[in-house]
Amino acid sequence: MLLLQAAAHPCVAALHLLAILLCAALVFGCLAAAVLVVSTRRKLAAVAAIPTFDDEDHHFIWGNIQWFISQDVHRRFAKKAKELGPVYRIRMAVNVMVVVNDAAEAARICMRGDSFMDKATVAYNGLNLAATGPITTNLITCHTDDQWKLLRKAVSLCFSSSNVKAALPVIQSISAKIFDQIEAAGPKQAYDIIDLARRVTAEAIGRWGFKTTFGADDLSQPNTLGSMMDDILNAVHRLWGNPFWAFKLLTSAEARVHRANTLRYDSFMYIVTRELLARPLDALPSDCIAGALLRVTQPSGKPLPFHQLKSNVSVMLAAGFETSASAIGSIVVSLLQHPAELARLQDELNAFGLLKTHTRPEPRTVEWEDLGRMTFLNAVIKETLRIHSPASLGTIRVASKATKICSYDVPAGTWLCFPFAAIDRSPAVYGADADSFRPSRWIPCPSKAGDTIAASWGGTGVHNGDISNVYHSDGFAGKLKAPGRLKEPIAFGMGPRDCAGQALARLEMQIVIVELFSRFHVTLAPGMGTPDEIFSRQISHGTLTFDGEVMMRMEAR
Repeated sequence: MLLLQAAAHPCVAALHLLAILLCAALVFGCLAAAVLVVSTRRKLAAVAAIPTFDDEDHHFIWGNIQWFISQDVHRRFAKKAKELGPVYRIRMAVNVMVVVNDAAEAARICMRGDSFMDKATVAYNGLNLAATGPITTNLITCHTDDQWKLLRKAVSLCFSSSNVKAALPVIQSISAKIFDQIEAAGPKQAYDIIDLARRVTAEAIGRWGFKTTFGADDLSQPNTLGSMMDDILNAVHRLWGNPFWAFKLLTSAEARVHRANTLRYDSFMYIVTRELLARPLDALPSDCIAGALLRVTQPSGKPLPFHQLKSNVSVMLAAGFETSASAIGSIVVSLLQHPAELARLQDELNAFGLLKTHTRPEPRTVEWEDLGRMTFLNAVIKETLRIHSPASLGTIRVASKATKICSYDVPAGTWLCFPFAAIDRSPAVYGADADSFRPSRWIPCPSKAGDTIAASWGGTGVHNGDISNVYHSDGFAGKLKAPGRLKEPIAFGMGPRDCAGQALARLEMQIVIVELFSRFHVTLAPGMGTPDEIFSRQISHGTLTFDGEVMMRMEAR
């Protein structure tokens, strides 16, 4: 008996110690929660003058996070801009976010200068979490620091005008192969336009940027990379972008599916990165994306560690094809939604000798010099990017110092969200018909005042393939609100953190739209509904896309 009592004493002592530790943890947790509550209330009090709203998705702990990660958040942004004006606030758990719909303020904060505010990198942590191994940042998610400068300088050389010009025959070859297969299959076969666009853009970024092929131009084979992209973007938007993702993994079967999809994509990126490292460096020149990334160093001069290289390969590959494919899908549906605009586009194709007709069964191939002169084609692309921005969530910055936004005081540390879905539909910039699809607003028409935005500052409205000067004009922010002053929608961002690959994206849009509508009569497949109904199925999960397939039939002209 004495032996049993002696043996029980250590167990009792251990239980006592465990109880003390649990109590201490509970007290510490309560204190930490109290500090966060007080801190959050102070943040909210500092911006109390800024309008806000009540929403059924609002939660007393995580605030408006569910609102922000909803699949129709692009519509919510546009709606709230109309209801609340150029500025309103929401709460993302313990962080206060001020949503700014004013284009001039967006330019002031995002452009280089004394008012520049860096990215709120914590808000982009979902992209960092969507990978195995050490958590690391990449070109999209890191601060504008020395590492970012090295990365940006390296990849920017890949997108020089001469280098993007070299991508033209690559994109044409891929498009021609895909459209040849469609023509051979006959007009009764239906195709998902988003899948086709992803096939072109994925194969193009593979061949041109990474000197490899994904086999996406073979319609008899599955589009592996394209199918994974939907899953990983949905996972980032719905799971990893939620600061309570760990709790979600414990309580939600859907969250665990997102994690499985994340691991599948990350494994694919692991293989791609390992294959790049195994190749001789001279096989990957510095003016291709893969070669540029392999040559980037850390500020110390050391090579990038594998996990950081993989992270940058992943985002450059994904950003290099998904956003372009999203835009191409929206352009096609927009043109089917507006037959008069489609007819005008085909008139331009005919005038350039590119349209297949009975009298011209073998039209000529579009050339680089044509692209800058095709005024209406470029206007259609700009107008679609304006209304259906692929990156509709825009950019999130953090106030590095106290500032004023549209006369409201905003303290340092506040998150600033600039949603392109709302800014690019601003009546202050685009007039009363800002929600209407009207490509002619981008075409110079000096005799009709107010009908053009393209001819700003005496410009021609034709970008000739070089868009590097779009947002680099003195006094840009001060002139931005005046109708007739915007040269481009801000779909690709602005300032030093804009999209490095926008010239390639624009080229892909131009070639696919020219090839598609010069060769085929395009119609929606039975059961797809109207273009309006298709746009009602638009969803946001990092990029703007469609919920389900958008099936179309293509009959050779």
